[in-house]
Amino acid sequence: MRKFFVIFVCLLVVGCEVEDNDNDINYDSNWETLPAPVAPDTMIKHDDVFFVNEQKGWLVTRNGQIYNTIDGGESWGLQFEDDIYWRCVGFADELHGWAGNKLGDDGKLLYQTNDGGENWTMVNNIPEPVPPGLCGIFVYNSNIINACGRIYGPGVFIRSEDGGANWTSLDLNDMAEMLIDLYFWDEMNGIIVGGTSAGFEDSHAIILRTEDGGENWEVIYEGDREREWCWKISFPTFLVGYVSIQKGAWGDPADEYFLKTTDGGNTWTEHIFYTSIQSTENSWFSSQAIGFINEDVGWMGSYVNQPTLFTSDGGESWTESSFGWHVNRIRFLSGQLGYATGQTVYKYSSD
Repeated sequence: MRKFFVIFVCLLVVGCEVEDNDNDINYDSNWETLPAPVAPDTMIKHDDVFFVNEQKGWLVTRNGQIYNTIDGGESWGLQFEDDIYWRCVGFADELHGWAGNKLGDDGKLLYQTNDGGENWTMVNNIPEPVPPGLCGIFVYNSNIINACGRIYGPGVFIRSEDGGANWTSLDLNDMAEMLIDLYFWDEMNGIIVGGTSAGFEDSHAIILRTEDGGENWEVIYEGDREREWCWKISFPTFLVGYVSIQKGAWGDPADEYFLKTTDGGNTWTEHIFYTSIQSTENSWFSSQAIGFINEDVGWMGSYVNQPTLFTSDGGESWTESSFGWHVNRIRFLSGQLGYATGQTVYKYSSD
């Protein structure tokens, strides 16, 4: 009995020591800057990146290029180029992917590839109402593709359930005129985030939820402050998720917020991460990207000329990060591997 007790106590002590060491890990140092296919410039932004595994990924820019890599981002090859503002990209596997144009008024709204990006073809069978632009794509699997747009309005959700052969379209302007990003837990349950108004001055941040694959939506969160709209989504676990809120970088200084859920998106709480005093002293933060590797550890990118922020306590406190400027998207394949895009391309690796 005494021997068992000693072993039990030793296990407790070892466990505590390991946990303390985990808390001391310098997660922020795991980021590195990758060779950028477009020379870094404050006026050029790589808008989105998507990897299907450790080696193969795709990168889209606002200047009309789609690049791919087969070596984890160490080198990039140009696959497609046109006069298009690529805002979002998503893949179901190594062959099937979609890329969305933020400024698709000319009909160049959505492109599809069935051969890993060797060829990209324009999708031309989206029914009315056709969104004039896309800001978010969520590819659930090779059959189900969800997309939404756009930041300037109108708010339209589109979906395919047969791998892009056919599409449905739904006008959501009655609830949200700006639709910017979306996330689905399964085929039926998902959320869309954006703003209530296409006019930035009077927009409130908003989250909509569906339980039937996008046929019906309900408002589950709406902020009470103007000049705000939700931007990006990150769910490190099934229950815990985060949403960044972009604040219009003009007018009187004000507190800036992000949203957090601990019940799978049913309810959301507001958290201040950047105070009006900081806005007065350092200018606005105006958040864009948000990405977490677990419930506690994550990063948030800025639209304006501000450094990325880092938290290791679930957003209770934030400090200046060692990586990234103008970071618009952060995606993690696992708790050990992720990529981000902004002024250039960044890789997270903790191997």
